[in-house]
Amino acid sequence: MDWEPAKQLLLSKAAEDRIWAYLELQQDLVFPKLAREQRWVYAAGALELGAQWAADFKGVDLLAAVGRRGLVLTTGDLGQRLRAAYAPGSITINRRALERICQALPAHFLTYQQLERATIAHEFFHALEEERGCVDRCFPAVTIWKLGPWRVRTARVRAVREIAAHRFAKELAALPCLPIFFDWFLLAESSPDFRSSLPQLIGEVEDLLKNSAT
Repeated sequence: MDWEPAKQLLLSKAAEDRIWAYLELQQDLVFPKLAREQRWVYAAGALELGAQWAADFKGVDLLAAVGRRGLVLTTGDLGQRLRAAYAPGSITINRRALERICQALPAHFLTYQQLERATIAHEFFHALEEERGCVDRCFPAVTIWKLGPWRVRTARVRAVREIAAHRFAKELAALPCLPIFFDWFLLAESSPDFRSSLPQLIGEVEDLLKNSAT
């Protein structure tokens, strides 16, 4: 698949949060252990939690909220793809990665300021998890190994933290899509092999989501 039709396909699906949330969930190591009927419950729940947390900060100066929690904003080169990094006490913004996204997308799609705000918001969400508790604790742990009635090992679905953070960032920056969309967009731009599988991938996710709604 050539890049131009792939780009148009992606842009036509950009606002469909369900697709990108589900694809994020698929990256979790625990995903294969989730029952099919559970999968969308986790993704949808994470999207809802992200929106709820964002509602607490609507109309609030985001940078002031960041500063009140003692977080220092810095810039640094984190490579071509990693947009930012959070560590206790600081958020590092990778301007090179943000500029690459803006250059790849149509000029009308979003502004650099929106993207930077969303990036800060995403990392701020993870700082808030230290206050409120990690989002993955809001969902049942998944059994990943069992031997008899007593020996059971469980794990948390960590992807819900990222899905919620993406929704939080989208809401606070008024983005047209979840920020995870940018990663898939750049992957399609750079990988002809991935582009060739793109229509099938999106179609399969759409079919799964339709079935989950019935």
